[in-house]
Amino acid sequence: EGQFNSLAQTLSQTTNTSIGSARDTLRQLAGSGRFSAEALRQASAAAQLLAKATGTSTGEVVEQFIRAADGVAD
Repeated sequence: EGQFNSLAQTLSQTTNTSIGSARDTLRQLAGSGRFSAEALRQASAAAQLLAKATGTSTGEVVEQFIRAADGVAD
């Protein structure tokens, strides 16, 4: 729990997004079981930034990332 919160805080600060959004993104990606610890950090930051840049919800971006990890791209 401590590492998760620390990672969420860092992600929030790095991407200039809310801590709640950072936590949600991390939970969704971690819950998929498709990302190693390092890939989780990178994918979470990318998802936050992509959602912010495109106006797409982080949930939609995360779903796209998970599909891509499965080899199913839109």
